[in-house]
Amino acid sequence: MKVMLRIVVYLILTFVLMFVFTSFVLAAVSILLPELMEKGATPLVILGSIYFISLIIYGWYIGKPIYYMIQWIHHLANGNYYPPVQHNNIYSKKHIN
Repeated sequence: MKVMLRIVVYLILTFVLMFVFTSFVLAAVSILLPELMEKGATPLVILGSIYFISLIIYGWYIGKPIYYMIQWIHHLANGNYYPPVQHNNIYSKKHIN
């Protein structure tokens, strides 16, 4: 239940923050570059890029635990009953010397 509540709270906060951020970005673009806002496609491009970036972030947030579960199932299928090593950052490029 805690996981479901966490996801719901995350989604609600994401949508509220996305709305506020989108409003600020569109207001800033309309003040700084009014000639761009006269074209109809510019706000759609801005909104689309903001939503696409948030989709990638949300996919990474949800996909990381799912990837861990898939690894665990793969280990179980191969007869290895120890949990897989969980990395804090999948995309970490730190080198230990």
